[in-house]
Amino acid sequence: MVSRASTGDKMFQEYLLNQLGNPKQLGVNDRPSRPNSVNWKKEDSTRSRSILFLALAACCASAISQHRSAASTQLLIPENGFIALNPPMTPRRRGSLSTRTAHPHYLGLLQQLFDDVQLGVSISNPFEFLTKGEMIQACDDQKKIRALAPNTISCGKWKRRNQQCGKCVPCLIRRSSMFAAGVTEPKDLYEFSNLINLPLGTKKRADLSAILIALQTIGLEDVPR
Repeated sequence: MVSRASTGDKMFQEYLLNQLGNPKQLGVNDRPSRPNSVNWKKEDSTRSRSILFLALAACCASAISQHRSAASTQLLIPENGFIALNPPMTPRRRGSLSTRTAHPHYLGLLQQLFDDVQLGVSISNPFEFLTKGEMIQACDDQKKIRALAPNTISCGKWKRRNQQCGKCVPCLIRRSSMFAAGVTEPKDLYEFSNLINLPLGTKKRADLSAILIALQTIGLEDVPR
């Protein structure tokens, strides 16, 4: 298992690892920089996280292949459903504004690159056709997953406040998935636990508005506002 922690969520990762029996894990936090460069500008977004996540895992898988003299080592990605595709819900979210960490096309191109350089890594995403809610429902140990799920981090804005906002796209997908699976989360888990309280016409409502627009665009007219 390879992990990369954002500021403030390492303790959650350590807790979950302990509850899962402490599987072998490598935690790496990259910090790219170019010292002594006048034109260097700090990149504080997370748009490059797709390639960073996979690069770290690919390094480990490639090392295992070489150590075992194997032709290839499987790189498992536990990503799924809508988040894996992450389609732009409005025109303004096209391009790099919607990171596609586990999109099949992206993974296919990356696999082709791995093969071309003979890296010895085989990418596999066994959950690509499941939603998060379906994954929870399909888990063999329902008691454990329902106990641990509230201790996981999904928020795209977590590092800003060390609290899940409850209104970004990852939070909205998480909350709908938990609801579908029948998992009750603590009300204080989210900064905005009640979306009705989001101010109209502000940036705080941008992601929710985008999802409502997308649902109406594909023909689902009965969408609560």
